[in-house]
Amino acid sequence: MKHLVTLCLLAAPTLLAQAQTAGQITGQLRDEHQQPLPFVTVLLQPLPDTTAKRATQTGADGRYLLAGAQPGHYRLVAVQLGYQRQYSAPFELTAARPSYQVPPMQLRPAAQQLASVQVTGQKPLLEMQGGKLVVNVAASPSAAGGTALEALQKVPGLLVLGNRLSLAGREGLTILLDGRTTHYTDVVSLLRDLPSSNIERIEVLSQPGAAYDAAGSAGVINIILKRNADQGTNGTLGLTGGYGRFGKGGATLDGNHRAGGLNVFGSYGYTYRPTYEQLDTDRRVAEASQLRTYQQQSYQPRTAHVNTARLGADYALSPRQTLGVLLSGYTTRTAVAAENQIAVNDGALGRTDTRSASYRPTTSYAANLNYKLALTPQGRTLTLDADYSRYTTANDTRLTNFLTADQATTAQQLGFDQQTGIRLISAKADYAYPLGTTGKLAVGAKG
Repeated sequence: MKHLVTLCLLAAPTLLAQAQTAGQITGQLRDEHQQPLPFVTVLLQPLPDTTAKRATQTGADGRYLLAGAQPGHYRLVAVQLGYQRQYSAPFELTAARPSYQVPPMQLRPAAQQLASVQVTGQKPLLEMQGGKLVVNVAASPSAAGGTALEALQKVPGLLVLGNRLSLAGREGLTILLDGRTTHYTDVVSLLRDLPSSNIERIEVLSQPGAAYDAAGSAGVINIILKRNADQGTNGTLGLTGGYGRFGKGGATLDGNHRAGGLNVFGSYGYTYRPTYEQLDTDRRVAEASQLRTYQQQSYQPRTAHVNTARLGADYALSPRQTLGVLLSGYTTRTAVAAENQIAVNDGALGRTDTRSASYRPTTSYAANLNYKLALTPQGRTLTLDADYSRYTTANDTRLTNFLTADQATTAQQLGFDQQTGIRLISAKADYAYPLGTTGKLAVGAKG
């Protein structure tokens, strides 16, 4: 026992020093009138890399906190729609001074010259409702022609890095569509293929309650799709197009029929999205007495054809009972053609040229049956949901490598086929009981 106590006492200073290494950064953001600015995205950028490592958002008092920063040189950048980007002065975190308070930063409105001003009533882009942040995508003109992933980039505190999503620096978000779990294994691809013109609003819960799965403890993003509440039959058709390095385009069709207690709705969208990735690197590595250089040039153009569809119906069995069914699905056909060249010079020049072509089809569809019973006018409700989803994807890739060494070239061909299929079946029940005017008790089960 004496040896164990001695060991713990010796280890305690080391563990304490490690715990104190990661520090925190605090500060406040203000507008041009020196008033606190809420819901502003604050990014932590290491220097000289400037690639955002952490993100958070300011509270109602304009204050923010970034925790878990390691020793190094950093700066902050504040980003908010309608304001100019604001950068802090560079600062350093050390083991002796792991925390830092940034002086108050003032954001200035983005200067715009207007020929005329017309005031109309519309929803604000950002608003707080019952402890959640609501982004009214339909109220933003820039949403036309974009994707759901691009719309999420407007959410304060939400950072999109490649195929990763993080909220206030926390990864592992749960993505819901109309309040229901998506069950898709590649949620980022789904968001990249979903037209933002189909989205009504995005709800952000940074501190989700017990009603949500434990997997969503990092945060919940609920995407509410558009649904027309007018009586009768109506629909909309939208066409989008754009041109950068390549041309892109898309079309969306929404329809709705509401008569009495029956509401039938559906939508279809098509997107053609060509993109590319280009990478040029030049590295020099000293190995013993020899200097070896690596020069790499990579170019990967890709085209994607995306189809999304949704068909559903809600029927009011009585003034307090509603039965609904929803069918949804999407298909993606992606073709990638890549060229990659690596030259290695270590006294003798060697080069590898790789040409690849791949075809990646993805198909996903889901069915949902739901029932909602309003037990009392005060808000006691019982909700039942049953879900079935199927996801399949494939990857057919062919590679040709040309290896050049000592002025001789050899060719090598490789190929692989990958098939993936996932099927999910789930059911859940939720019971909600109001507590006063602001509280609520919720109990549920899922299997």
